[in-house]
Amino acid sequence: MPHGELFIKTHKAVTGRDANGYVDAFDRYGLSLEKMSPLLMEPGNKEPVSISNAITPGVSYLGSTIGVKDEHIMSLEVHLYAAYEAQFLTRYELFCDEVLRLDRGEFIRLKTKRHPNRVYRVLFQNFQQFTAFNMELAKFMWVLKEPHPELRDVVLQSD
Repeated sequence: MPHGELFIKTHKAVTGRDANGYVDAFDRYGLSLEKMSPLLMEPGNKEPVSISNAITPGVSYLGSTIGVKDEHIMSLEVHLYAAYEAQFLTRYELFCDEVLRLDRGEFIRLKTKRHPNRVYRVLFQNFQQFTAFNMELAKFMWVLKEPHPELRDVVLQSD
């Protein structure tokens, strides 16, 4: 996933933002996704609210809760590209400062070229090294939680 494929927005002051506040992840951090599939996966439904008691047989389900999407945990394999070690360290530190070191509960917003009107509002969970930097790229697993996947296609004022 080269330039122009993944865009990231946080509330930190970042140079190089577009008019909507997003930065190109590849241009800014040398970051690309291995596969889009974790972002494209449809989240599951929440368990419906049920009532069970000793007076009536069976279980009653409240229909209004069926179809509400459950939170979505996604593990993204990301590649951090750099031409030399110093550039790798600079890009990695910049990514950590601007994206990973957010206040607790602050959302990261992701957009892709494939779905430009879809915003993934995610919370950072984990960022683990998968393979070491080999003078070209390093692989990481970026674990994110999307608490409200039903809002992916809804435009909010903060987006």
